[in-house]
Amino acid sequence: MIMDFQQIIASPVTAYQEGLRFFMGEGILNETLRRVAKDLENHQIDYSVIGAVALNQHGYRRFTEDIYLLLTSEGLEKFRNELIGKGYRPAYCIRSLKFIA
Repeated sequence: MIMDFQQIIASPVTAYQEGLRFFMGEGILNETLRRVAKDLENHQIDYSVIGAVALNQHGYRRFTEDIYLLLTSEGLEKFRNELIGKGYRPAYCIRSLKFIA
């Protein structure tokens, strides 16, 4: 039975079980990350995984329910043009931040 992620995290018990699967490299979040990474690579869009998912890869265990990606402005534009509407939709307004060195 396939469950919606929001249904899973609505219950403390199933959210904890999904969190344990996440730490083992399994579960919905890891499957989603693999699919997103494959799609970005297939479209030659450079990206970095940031946030709790990245911290977990470095041994800092954090429960999370989202995946944060860092894209260049060109990569974000390419993502919007090539992937939005083809299995992807913005969960909220995609924002662009500029970093000054």
